[in-house]
Amino acid sequence: MSSPPYGQLPRLGVSDFGPGKEHVAEAYQNGRIFAIIHKGDPVRQHLPSLYLDSNDPNTYVFVHGGQEVSRFENMAIGTHEIPDHVIASLLANNYGIQLDSMRIRLCTCYGNMLRPSDIRSAAQRLASLLPRTQFEAYHGLVYVDPNVTPPRVLRGDTLRWDPTTGPYAVGPPGNWEPVHP
Repeated sequence: MSSPPYGQLPRLGVSDFGPGKEHVAEAYQNGRIFAIIHKGDPVRQHLPSLYLDSNDPNTYVFVHGGQEVSRFENMAIGTHEIPDHVIASLLANNYGIQLDSMRIRLCTCYGNMLRPSDIRSAAQRLASLLPRTQFEAYHGLVYVDPNVTPPRVLRGDTLRWDPTTGPYAVGPPGNWEPVHP
């Protein structure tokens, strides 16, 4: 089961995130990790202990991407869209002026995948709203492996897009990709 392919999902606003709400925008590990997800998302329990190299200058932002449509979603099988401007606002609310010099890796499945009908990927749309922030993303699957201690971020197979069947694997994991608005 995946997100509705071309249909609209209800959209979340900034006010839908916070303590006591169904969705959270939370920082972990002194701000090196930021999650914009549903409060019941299983990845949430692993983020406080996620392995990050101490020399890694990146901040890791976790938000789901749409399998069928280039958008940010609240869960792996999205029930709500999180518009680009909402993500930009949540980041600005948490990091403020620090965003101007931050290096962010978007842990977003399909985040930098450019589908044939797209002008920009989800990551590119976000980067255009925060042009002084340096973004990296991935065009395939990004997930947390909870079966190792401590849990780690992994990139899945390199994917391409087929207009009739959707994403398909074409090779081993690739690298983080710079995102240009």
